[in-house]
Amino acid sequence: MNITVNNKTVQVFTGAKAVDAIRKYMVETQKSPSGLDTLTIFDKYGHEIDGEAPLKEGDVIEVKSSQRSIAETLDTPRLNSEISSTPTKLPFPNSKA
Repeated sequence: MNITVNNKTVQVFTGAKAVDAIRKYMVETQKSPSGLDTLTIFDKYGHEIDGEAPLKEGDVIEVKSSQRSIAETLDTPRLNSEISSTPTKLPFPNSKA
């Protein structure tokens, strides 16, 4: 089946769910699937859908991160108090360091 995820068409197996299409999209766009639980999925009408929602040929979904994007993080000025130096190394308990 051809499913469009964030304006990119991916091919998934028949009977795939939204999360399956998102995984395929992440692999093809070389994004880490580690933050899969922080994503929000929307159908082509803008309604939020569940990751277990079944898909059919030609469906269009959009995925957005529920966390701030990397671009937002980079554009946000940091206070000097938020910038930390290299942490000192602390020995493990019962170590001879």
